[in-house]
Amino acid sequence: MYKPPQLQLYADAFQRITNMEVERASILFLETGGELAEIDISKESLDENYESIGKFVQFIVQNNSISQYEKWNNCKGNCKYSILCNIN
Repeated sequence: MYKPPQLQLYADAFQRITNMEVERASILFLETGGELAEIDISKESLDENYESIGKFVQFIVQNNSISQYEKWNNCKGNCKYSILCNIN
């Protein structure tokens, strides 16, 4: 699964841990014949990523009931987490 935000965080973590500058990041898709996709690791993109994560964490902290989640009532029971949809 292609996850640019996750790869941005890996690049940032590597840079912070090693104090080595990361100039670029990419992912190689072996299943599609070796397609190479560049990942935006600019400060602006990374800041947006951290802001998005912060908003998500804040939402989770403030919403502790399944009914507060937008898609809770659309559960078809097809995933391994469907038991959570029926918790009261």
